[in-house]
Amino acid sequence: MRCGKSISRPALSATSPPPSKPRWNTQRRFARFAVALPVSVEQPASLGPIAEGRILDLGLGGLRCALPISLRLGQQVWLVFSLPGRSQTLRILGCVRYSAQGLHGIEFLSDTVEQRNLIRSFCSALLPLVE
Repeated sequence: MRCGKSISRPALSATSPPPSKPRWNTQRRFARFAVALPVSVEQPASLGPIAEGRILDLGLGGLRCALPISLRLGQQVWLVFSLPGRSQTLRILGCVRYSAQGLHGIEFLSDTVEQRNLIRSFCSALLPLVE
């Protein structure tokens, strides 16, 4: 199952030099915070994890994680993780917005108000990443 829009990247002509930095807009709606948390990734129809990985940064709108598998842009996945000091396990449906060399940017699609509040509370003690 695919989810909405993915990151659009401008086309390069055969004569244009490769950009040193991505040329698409990477401005985020929400700040991201550096973390190191385990995450399980599941397909919406699966009965168990398809991969275990590590969350590298987290924000109210999504996360970036390292996984030993490739995910497709637009692919929907369940993210299952816990925040330190919290007893509740979070299970949030997400959409893959970025995927390259084992790193994946995943936007939250189904987070609840309670889950957002838990993430907000956890991240409030951290310094935001500078992009």
